[in-house]
Amino acid sequence: MKSLPQYFFQLGALSLTMMACWSGFMALASDYLNIGPAEASMSEVESMLLVLAVCVLQTVLSTALISQSSWKGFKLIITFFIVMFGIQFLLTQAENYFLHGNVTLPDGLIEGILIAGGALSLIYSIAAVVIMGFHRIKNSERYFRAQRERRSYSAKFYFRLLFSAAVIYPAIYFLAGYFILWQFEAARLYYANSSNKLPFLEHMQQLFSQSSGSLYFLQVIRGAIWTIIGMLLFNMLKSHVTIKAILIALTFSLFMGLQLLIPNPFMPTPVRHAHLLELLPSNFIWGIVLVWFALRPSKKKALY
Repeated sequence: MKSLPQYFFQLGALSLTMMACWSGFMALASDYLNIGPAEASMSEVESMLLVLAVCVLQTVLSTALISQSSWKGFKLIITFFIVMFGIQFLLTQAENYFLHGNVTLPDGLIEGILIAGGALSLIYSIAAVVIMGFHRIKNSERYFRAQRERRSYSAKFYFRLLFSAAVIYPAIYFLAGYFILWQFEAARLYYANSSNKLPFLEHMQQLFSQSSGSLYFLQVIRGAIWTIIGMLLFNMLKSHVTIKAILIALTFSLFMGLQLLIPNPFMPTPVRHAHLLELLPSNFIWGIVLVWFALRPSKKKALY
């Protein structure tokens, strides 16, 4: 049990580490990718305070995940790296790559974000595990014996994973996209250069005809990545299944959504806010559904 001063020291150290990483990331993007400053909707001091607040919020969640981890050392570092890089960078840039024709982005931006995001995620993952003291393995013989244990999964389990990735996630994505994001005129103008709002079925028919179905298959791939990340977190956490569901849902929601609070030169503030309102509830729901439908073991094999 950590003392309160120790916790606040870890929280402060990790928040400053993340802020330093983000500041370096944005500086490199500005210098090497010729990216101009974000829209001048707030002062530099206000912007830095906002970045710090985002870093603190993400660090609070990160420390909760690590403190509930049954894994330690290198395995925990790699797992946390996959979670952070996958949600904050890989999943978002996969969609940006697909939407490149609708939104003008500088050449090399997506590749640069992935490289810088990988470095940021790795540095923070190492710092988080070390500062939290989870790099040391006590009673290593029992720990490694437990890690070598293999769980057997039924065909029904794999079917639920596939159904989650191919049906449930795309359904949540398209429903939230239309009934939340697309209700904002700023979003329609930004992505479609039109303020017109079609009825849902007509909108979906137009969306699929324009993309020849490729947008759906992109979401299946993203759903598979989400599912892998969710499975990693579920196996990593040692909590009661209800706590696991909440932590995974918060990770899905906040790791991706918090970034939208930070101004950037490519997305106007009204569009960022619309995406924020779309992502926070939809990703939270997706995390809860994934755990309770696909990842939660049967009552006979429940892990508490």
